[in-house]
Amino acid sequence: MRIDRVKPVRWLWAILAATLAAAALGAAPVAAQETGTLIRHRAAQMEGHGGHGARLTMRDFAACLVDRAPGRTARLLMAPIDSPEYAQMMKRLFDREDEVCLADGQLRFAERLLMGNLFDAAYDHDFARAPSANFSATTDSGYVAIYKQPYSSKIASALALEQFGECVAHAQPATVRTLLAATPGTSSEKQAFADITPALGPCLPTGGNFAFSRAMLRGALAEGIYRLSKAAAPAG
Repeated sequence: MRIDRVKPVRWLWAILAATLAAAALGAAPVAAQETGTLIRHRAAQMEGHGGHGARLTMRDFAACLVDRAPGRTARLLMAPIDSPEYAQMMKRLFDREDEVCLADGQLRFAERLLMGNLFDAAYDHDFARAPSANFSATTDSGYVAIYKQPYSSKIASALALEQFGECVAHAQPATVRTLLAATPGTSSEKQAFADITPALGPCLPTGGNFAFSRAMLRGALAEGIYRLSKAAAPAG
C-alpha cells in the first residue's frame, strides 16, 4: 500500500509550519497543574530526570492520567477538539486527577505536547501489549471526516499533524511501536528515531522544510498509530 494515501494536503501544511515555528520559539503554555500523591503509575516528579526532565515529567503525568481514567481519557482523545465536549472533558480530567498525578511543584505545558503524551500513554495502555496491528485493510482512521470545512487554523494544524503521524504509522507500524516503547531521552529512543527517519520524507510535501522537536514528532506518531489502531480494532 502506498504510504501517501493519507498524506496531508499541501495547504494544511502551510498552517502546520506556522504552528511548528511558534512551538520552536517557545509558545506560551496553556495550563498548569499542581500537587498530588502516588497511585499505581508513579506520580510525575519535577526533578531527578536530568536533561530530559521536562519530557519525562510530562510522560509520567500523562501516564498517570490515563491509568486513573482510561475511559474518560479515551473519550477526550477521540472528541473533536473544537467541541464543547472536548473543553469540558479536558477541564474535568484535570479537576479530578491532577492532584494525584503530580508529586510536587507546577507543570506548565502547551496543549499539543500534552495531547501527544496522552496519545503515547493511551497507546501503551490499550495496544502496546497486544500483537502489532495490521493496517493493510485500514485506509485511514476517519479522523478528518469528523470536521466540517472550512477549517479554523487550529483544526487545520491538528489535522495536518495527525495525518502526518497516521501516514508514517500506516507505513511503518512496527517501527513506530518500537519508538513509543523507548523511554524519552535514552539511546533506545535515539536509535528508534534514526530508524523511523526514512519513513518521514514520503509523508511530507515535496520541497517542504519542517523542523520537529522529538517530543512533537513522537506525539504525532503516537496519535497516528493510536487512531489507526482504534479504527482497525474489531467492533465491540
